[in-house]
Amino acid sequence: MKKLLKKLGALLLCLVFVFSLAACGDKTPTKDDPDDPTVDPPPTQTDPVPPELSELIDDEYATAERGDKPEVPRFPEDEEWKQLLEKQQAIEAGEKFTETFDGTYFTSRLSAVSDGASFETIEGSDAIEGKSLRITTEGNYAGIRLTGAKFIAGATYTVKMDYNVITPSDDFFFQFRDATAGSVSDLFTTFGATAGKGSIEHTFTLGMYSGYYIMIMPRTKAGELVIDNIEITRDDSRPMASEVSLKGEVAVGSTVEASYVYSDYENDPEGESEIRWFTALTDTGMNKMMLDNTGKTLEITEDMNGKYIGFQVIPKSQGENSTGVPVLYMATETVGGGRPDYGEKFSLEPGESFTETFEADTGEDKNLIYVPHGNTDNYIYKDADRNSNVLRIKSDGAYYGTDFTGISFTKNWTYTISFDYAFVTVPNTFYVQLRSTMGDSFYQIPTEDAVAGKWEHISGELTVGNADDAFLMMFPDATAVEILIDNLTITRAEPPEDNPPTAIDLSLEGELTIGSTLTAHYTYQDSENDPEGESEIQWFAGLSDTGKNKTLLDNEGSTLVITEDLAGMYIGFQVIPKAASGSDPVGSPVLLISKDKVGNTQVNAGETFTLAVGESFTEDFEATVGQEKNLLFVPHGDTDDYIYYDAARSSNVLRIASGGGYLGTDFEGITFEANATYRISFEFTFEVIPDTFYVQIRANGQDSFFQLPTDQPAGVWQQASGELTVKDSGGYLMMFTQGLPVQILVDNLKIERIA
Repeated sequence: MKKLLKKLGALLLCLVFVFSLAACGDKTPTKDDPDDPTVDPPPTQTDPVPPELSELIDDEYATAERGDKPEVPRFPEDEEWKQLLEKQQAIEAGEKFTETFDGTYFTSRLSAVSDGASFETIEGSDAIEGKSLRITTEGNYAGIRLTGAKFIAGATYTVKMDYNVITPSDDFFFQFRDATAGSVSDLFTTFGATAGKGSIEHTFTLGMYSGYYIMIMPRTKAGELVIDNIEITRDDSRPMASEVSLKGEVAVGSTVEASYVYSDYENDPEGESEIRWFTALTDTGMNKMMLDNTGKTLEITEDMNGKYIGFQVIPKSQGENSTGVPVLYMATETVGGGRPDYGEKFSLEPGESFTETFEADTGEDKNLIYVPHGNTDNYIYKDADRNSNVLRIKSDGAYYGTDFTGISFTKNWTYTISFDYAFVTVPNTFYVQLRSTMGDSFYQIPTEDAVAGKWEHISGELTVGNADDAFLMMFPDATAVEILIDNLTITRAEPPEDNPPTAIDLSLEGELTIGSTLTAHYTYQDSENDPEGESEIQWFAGLSDTGKNKTLLDNEGSTLVITEDLAGMYIGFQVIPKAASGSDPVGSPVLLISKDKVGNTQVNAGETFTLAVGESFTEDFEATVGQEKNLLFVPHGDTDDYIYYDAARSSNVLRIASGGGYLGTDFEGITFEANATYRISFEFTFEVIPDTFYVQIRANGQDSFFQLPTDQPAGVWQQASGELTVKDSGGYLMMFTQGLPVQILVDNLKIERIA
């Protein structure tokens, strides 16, 4: 680039000189005369190609135009190029930078790029300090990327960030991802499940990737978020192990040697790095079991025949942050070349149980095989204090733990999961869960008063949903955990006297256009083979594919003709399966809602509104579209809520039906302001009377509530009223039961701001 510019400059000077001679009438040939045949012709002039940004940074004499700016900056004299160079350099250990979104492109260390969400720099009441970055997302993991800063592979960074959740999603992710590796490189923490201001602080140790950037995104629901003051501090890097390999023949009687390359970014010398040897059932480390062997070599014995051999190196330096991330290497073939015999996948009969002691994983008919879930360091080893094998689960958090395969769970059945455990590192939360495509059933291990190192016993009942793909998993929340597990027992419950029928395989046939006919399809099932009776189908129109403001349509039977008033709505049906015989003939309602709306029309559900002091709003549930203000209900948990026409009252009412357990409905459409007081009043009647029923405004985890009287007989309409003061920003209205099931009808819900 420098040579090209020098040649062009010389050429221009030469041409100027020649033209000046011609203007004076001097025809005497000179050594610079282009008419002299002894003179080489000048080189062809070409337009210079603007250099890449990396070339400009590397070449201190290069020049180029920057965008549409007329001046030609020169590095290093140009201050903005100095700033641009600085932001692209990785910070050293002990250094930090803070992104405040108050600067320019050249001074900002992090630049926002859309990854499905929209963003803008804002000031004012929603901002946190000075200028802040607002992110608006429709959910489904659509967020932004923050690029520009360089992060070192294997380095450790502590991140702090302030945030203000305007509209909460399920929660939000702060995440590092490598540009080439994708999701396998993800490291994240979650935050902001409720509205309001907060901050995060989390330490990340990056993987062996060089293209990391930051992502901020929601889970599935839409949301609005403001972020500011992202402080990133680089800690002393952990040492790393790379180029791991196994030397020697993988055969009984042979000796194999572990090989790796140690490195440390600060050049800290290697300390006493640790090597652990394992056998496993697959070359990915399934049921990894630690061997009683230390050092770089392992002699392969008969009991390892048919298994995969591997080792894990934990690099250790003599400096700060001295322990690196464990790196696992597994051989790609088994000892002797045979397949490990770890039995077939099994299921339990009603009343039967199975206990996994982690003592043997081959040669038995039944084994509960564990599979690491996410970036975890799990293995089986001999615990000297218990004199038995235990399963160790170690996770940095982020909902990573372990899954268990080898056993099939029967749908719609209850299982008791019990085991001994000891926390080495106590997390905030630890879940034991049955997961399936039809949802999760879980319980939590108590952690509030847990004592590290103390063995305890836990037992809980989990019920499989209406799915054949359920599996058992254990994991923490976003906090780190190290837990030991032993004597994991799974017991299938005895069958009840009679199970209610179920409806599965729901589907809609037909086009979502005005004038078309939709047909509801489902499959009836009953575990006692009771024949189907008069199962009921209910048709609904809603404002979303999740059932928001689901309104019952005046239609019976398995078909529905789409009319003009349904334009822009989501259509669905609910089947209530009923058996013709049996002691429990009515099953639970099952709902299916279309993923698309009728036509291309977007319904007008109104805008979110606020109330001034002395102002009120009454929701009569008569219309959910076409009005400026609407109070929209959203089912809270597994509830059967909908609006329908009550013939006895000659008006629409909201029905809330919950099986108990703090489930009910939430209300959207209105913004409750912090420290304001509201009077909530409405008419209601219980169809099924609960122990307790709450009316509550929740704001960033802080509740203000009153209870409904439950001493009146079912079917009697009553008036309820109570005053609630919002304790923080982001408040929303909830109605729910505590323990027992409830069915309640609500009408003329009035919200009045009184202070």
